[in-house]
Amino acid sequence: AVWYFTGDDFNSKRNMKKAEEAFAAGELASAKEFYEAALERDDALTDAYLKLADMDMQEKPEEAVKTLLKGIKKTKDIEGAEALLTPKLQEAYNAVIDAKMKQNAYDEALAVLDEGIAELGEETFKTKRISVYNSMIDAKINNKDYSGAIATASIAVDVTKDNSFNEKKAEVYSLQIKEACETGDFYFALGLVEQGYYETQSEKLLQAKSDMYAAWVNSYL
Repeated sequence: AVWYFTGDDFNSKRNMKKAEEAFAAGELASAKEFYEAALERDDALTDAYLKLADMDMQEKPEEAVKTLLKGIKKTKDIEGAEALLTPKLQEAYNAVIDAKMKQNAYDEALAVLDEGIAELGEETFKTKRISVYNSMIDAKINNKDYSGAIATASIAVDVTKDNSFNEKKAEVYSLQIKEACETGDFYFALGLVEQGYYETQSEKLLQAKSDMYAAWVNSYL
């Protein structure tokens, strides 16, 4: 049972002790109840916020984000609390983003990413942003949505300033060119070569151009 006594400090410590015992025993539902009860008496218990977030991280990362945002607000006057809660909040945001990507909900993943950046700063999620855009582009390639993949790569270049997305764009153009050649649509392929090279200045497009002309010549043999 959750402990409720007259003294808030005694009560919160007792519930924290019971929570830790339940957590160690794998009784997560009971642990969560005790941690929440402890926070009702003392809402600046950093460890309670961390443990609650850990319990929600896998199945309900959105709840972990909410818990940690509340924890950061409530413990702002506690020395060292922010240094503990902030990395965990980044982990929670990343978990939500990963869950959205698994559902192919990339726009939602980007929205969560923007929320995380607003809370923790651009640099914190620099690598994650690149990962999300790469996954978006790959998903569009797999669906043969080449125009969408190219458009997404263009946005990624502008947003991340990462030139690797130019090479990604060149790869998509090369795939389109190859498919156009396979169907004998060489004039369309030539247009793609010119447009792709204009946008990316990539050596991949020069190779694609060479391969295209070779296939064009062979089509007359």
